[in-house]
Amino acid sequence: MKPLQLISILGTAAIVTACSSQTVRNSFPDTYNDHHYWAARQAIKIGEPELAEEHLKAAAENGSYTSMAWLGHIYTNGTGVDKNLEAALKWYEKAIVDPSGDNAQLMKRVGDIYARGEGTAVDTAKAEDFWKRAYVYYTSKEDLTVSEAQLLGMMYARGQGVEADGEKAVALLKAHYTPGLGSIARLLGDIYYDGLGLRQNLPEARKWYTASFAEGDPVRLYRLGFMYLDGQGVEPNPEKAHQYFAQYLGYLESKLNNDIHDSQIRELAYMYSKGHGTKADGEHAISLAKRLVGKDGGISERIIGDIYIDALGLEKSDPAQAVEWYEKSIAQGDPARLTRLAYIYSSGDGVERDIEKANKHWQASIQHLENLGQRRSPSETRRLSVMYAKGEGTQANTTRAIEILQPYVGRGDGYAEYLIGDYYYMGYGLDKPDPTKALEWYAKAANEGAIERLKRLGDMYDQAEGTKRDPALAEKYWQMAFKGYEARGENASTGELTTLARMYGFGQGTPKNEERALALFKKASERGDLNATRLAGDMAYNIGEMATARDFYQIAHEGGNTTRIKRYAAMLRDGLGGTADEAKARALFTSAIATLEKKGTLRSDNDTLQLGRLYLSGDSGEVQAQKGLALLESISARVSVAPVFIGDYYYERENPDYKKALAAYQKSFDMGDESRLKRVAFMYERGQGVPANQAKAQAFLKKAKNR
Repeated sequence: MKPLQLISILGTAAIVTACSSQTVRNSFPDTYNDHHYWAARQAIKIGEPELAEEHLKAAAENGSYTSMAWLGHIYTNGTGVDKNLEAALKWYEKAIVDPSGDNAQLMKRVGDIYARGEGTAVDTAKAEDFWKRAYVYYTSKEDLTVSEAQLLGMMYARGQGVEADGEKAVALLKAHYTPGLGSIARLLGDIYYDGLGLRQNLPEARKWYTASFAEGDPVRLYRLGFMYLDGQGVEPNPEKAHQYFAQYLGYLESKLNNDIHDSQIRELAYMYSKGHGTKADGEHAISLAKRLVGKDGGISERIIGDIYIDALGLEKSDPAQAVEWYEKSIAQGDPARLTRLAYIYSSGDGVERDIEKANKHWQASIQHLENLGQRRSPSETRRLSVMYAKGEGTQANTTRAIEILQPYVGRGDGYAEYLIGDYYYMGYGLDKPDPTKALEWYAKAANEGAIERLKRLGDMYDQAEGTKRDPALAEKYWQMAFKGYEARGENASTGELTTLARMYGFGQGTPKNEERALALFKKASERGDLNATRLAGDMAYNIGEMATARDFYQIAHEGGNTTRIKRYAAMLRDGLGGTADEAKARALFTSAIATLEKKGTLRSDNDTLQLGRLYLSGDSGEVQAQKGLALLESISARVSVAPVFIGDYYYERENPDYKKALAAYQKSFDMGDESRLKRVAFMYERGQGVPANQAKAQAFLKKAKNR
């Protein structure tokens, strides 16, 4: 089609004056189509995009392939119309059959749509078919335009329509790169950063992202900021990270009321929620995301759910609101939070516990992620692996879990390595934990630059888990962990704050500072983390601030965290940190038992542990030994501390049964819990439940000392 500029200038009135619209349509189809096409483009240009749809439809229905393609564009982006991905797909597929071949580039886009399930069900076969057709089209051309080279390059990188080959992608993009083409520099950065078709290379990614920004392409400023924040391929530099965040925030703000893309509105919402480049403001973040509710396939609903559950820029977490928004997101076709929603239903965190719903969401997530195959993102790959390892929505299969992660081993971020380490450390899908293999994988993760398990690695060397005790190595890894977490500053996650607080509390990698530890626990608690609230109570209790400890235990208890219910009730009973209230203490024990009993088969292992201990304690008025022991036995094969409490009951009761106590303690040792080594040494020394044996007593004492 050759657009007639004269028609564009004269406008509709001139054509209608000359002859009827129907006559022009029948006798001069190119003239009719050109007029409507250019009228639509002009409407968009002058800021009246709502007028474009009618013009484009008139031309498209009269055979204009270019107008068909533009209808796909306006429905995809919501330009002057409600976003309608189903309609966009329909018009893109019509445009592709253009015999002139002018719209062949849309085959790549249609393949992406089927791969992501936008406006249609995910169809990997159709996606691959369209990608292959696009690949044949591009590779048949003698000379590629810059935009075509970019599309083909990313097809090589992602393995779309052709086997993934990062080296070919890089070579093609570099061949078309000249200084000033920031978009190509950005794509090269993406290939190196994400390890697309080649080994991840963070320093090279940073080089190309820096070049793209210098050449006027600010799109990866946010990622560049994260690289400096987390020390990805560069020394951590929070100040420089903040500088990049602020620049990117300013760029997005400047586009907000003009030509900003939906994905950029979502990024802006995320930046406000996290306080990147600005003060954290969850309410403003939510208001930004709500601009896209019902328009972007559930992504904005998911972001709002994240803000509520993680208390991003808010005073506290709101799980009920998070669940509501996650369910809306899933209903809109976004499967990204199926797993997280399953965890919320499984734990009963802020909502009624529902294992049936949890399994339903886990199974849906597994099916979705398996269907994605090689197109899974790194985070999706990790999520699928964890579900197989833990047996969430499926039978536990650690072999499959590790197999899924293998393509990411040695990629430079250490995430796959430390996840595999976690599987061995926790014993997921195994007969029992394997600390030796866990240590091996954690060391690999550390060598790849991951900080997430450095503290645990230090703990293992300190406590001789899976290796000989080595205080020097323990201190080395603690210092590395401390440096990494401190560098994250205000951007540290709640979990990272809690880990850092523990390190201050125990003096690991830094001089012991219990006041600083308590302050960090408080900060994490203020974000709505009830476990951090309980830990703040523990720290206050340990340093003698009983009133503070009592306050935190009360908050944790009222929020549903019963881990310290016995201690809290004992403080009430004995008047520690406040006025004694024995009646309230007993009522607290009774209430806790009733709450846990009510959960029935929906109790988690931790719930079962707490209820078993409460039955054995007699703090509610009577010891219910049979019930307590039965509950602890029911989880003793997978929860290593359960045999410890069984042993304590038999050892500490009025008429001790030392043989049963020793058998329980031995079982806990076999499962990796060595907290009663000193007691067993004492039993061998005194001949309690076993013939006295001083050599064995000394061996257990030595082991306890090393630990």
